[in-house]
Amino acid sequence: MFKGSTVIDVGVKSAFSALFLGGRLVNRNGDGQDRKVIKAIEDLNNGQNAKNAVAVLERLSSDQKAESIKQLNALALCILGASESSLCQVASDSRAHRIEIARPQLMERLETISLDNDWNKALLWYSVDACGEEDLACSNETLLNRPRNIQKLMRLLRILSSKTELNYSSSMVDQGVLDVLYEVFQHYRQSNLAICAYILKILANIVMDGAYCADAVVHSQWMATLLELLSHKNEEIQITTKKIFLNVLYSLQVKETSLGPDLYELYCTPYCSKPEVDIVLLHGMRGGAFRSWRQKDNPSEETVKCWPKAWLPRDVKGHFRIVAVDYPSALYGGDLMENLHARASRVYDLLKRAGIGDRSVVFICHSMGGLLAKQILINSPSLRENTVGILFMATPHYGTPVAKDYLFEVFRPTTDFKMLIEGNEANKKLHADFLEQEPRVPLMLNVSESVESPLFGKVKSMLVPSLSSSFPGCGLYHVPEMHHNVCKPADVNALSYKIVLKFIEDVLHYTRTHSKVNHSC
Repeated sequence: MFKGSTVIDVGVKSAFSALFLGGRLVNRNGDGQDRKVIKAIEDLNNGQNAKNAVAVLERLSSDQKAESIKQLNALALCILGASESSLCQVASDSRAHRIEIARPQLMERLETISLDNDWNKALLWYSVDACGEEDLACSNETLLNRPRNIQKLMRLLRILSSKTELNYSSSMVDQGVLDVLYEVFQHYRQSNLAICAYILKILANIVMDGAYCADAVVHSQWMATLLELLSHKNEEIQITTKKIFLNVLYSLQVKETSLGPDLYELYCTPYCSKPEVDIVLLHGMRGGAFRSWRQKDNPSEETVKCWPKAWLPRDVKGHFRIVAVDYPSALYGGDLMENLHARASRVYDLLKRAGIGDRSVVFICHSMGGLLAKQILINSPSLRENTVGILFMATPHYGTPVAKDYLFEVFRPTTDFKMLIEGNEANKKLHADFLEQEPRVPLMLNVSESVESPLFGKVKSMLVPSLSSSFPGCGLYHVPEMHHNVCKPADVNALSYKIVLKFIEDVLHYTRTHSKVNHSC
């Protein structure tokens, strides 16, 4: 979302004007370009009137688009990227190619980065070859792509990611980490999308750390690649790339909100500064922002990887934004995983920085995501006041009998798993505390599974029985799906999707009839 009707007030935002206003402008009188096109290019380069400017350029012929793109500066390209304009494909550099990088060369680059003891220890671990000295056929390419070394590289990337959350980003940029990440990305681009996605997540954190870091990325070799990745077939790559551009605009004070770690914008009405509603997706245990919300698997046909992004913008009439939270959770691991209170506090901070709570909010929650939503709203009265709806999809308000039966089969169960035991005191207190909250959320609805889930062998069970998934005083729908598929509709005609669609329409109607805020975009 951009500030107001214009993207930026040039002359006021001096933090970046010197960085980005150097793009070449067309000559009004010398090249014969239409004045509307000239004005559109000038507006984008100055960060003004983005919606109208992009509309003008998108109507041009292919040759005219290519010529106009050459006259856009870095700020304009970032605006195109954040809005996912079709012009991004024209702007992407077709000369981008895969870089063959030898592991010794990568080690030399990594060793030039100095952070802290955690990084140094991980680097030492990574430097130990997985090939024995007698294995003369073990090439550099083999080293880079062996599963053990892939795991080591992911460990290094996780540490880099954690350091971007601790104000190391500027230091990392100064030490050339952008070039190292680019080389690693290009090497694994065709063979390991998990590594590529993680690198993009690191970039999204780096560019959020101020104008210096944002400028370093957009003026690097990354820029052409990022524009190209906006049309990548992998949903996670595409969405994370858009997140990078949105965070660049935040660091340049073009946007007022940012997308922190583990938060992703799946959709926002284009160029809309004031959506009517923010839709927040909270997945369940062992789920994820890029796993839980996919269409139900069907081996006979291709399915969409993120149905809220693919279907809701087409079917919902109104201005809205969809964001998804991606938090780690597990069945086992003891106290190594954060508990519900810590997670709720962290997620609330992410939502606040993203502007969630400034207008009407609706939570769509699967399983444990519903417990997380309740804890977040207990902790934040201001967010609760603006929460119009909660859709609980197979949420274990009273736990699940399966958890107790299999507790002792799980090695070092996490606090998350313990909360799912029927009669768990922490879950009982959470439920009681949420019932006492005032004002009460106006619209709440329950969705319950009605098909048993396979546990092991031929044993099946209802993971969250109807009684547990029923929040008191709210309607209850039973859908013919097992637990994990309650949030994965088979198609747009599935009952689960129709429930979601109708619920969002009800939320929009409630917002329009009760809100005093002008939501025109």
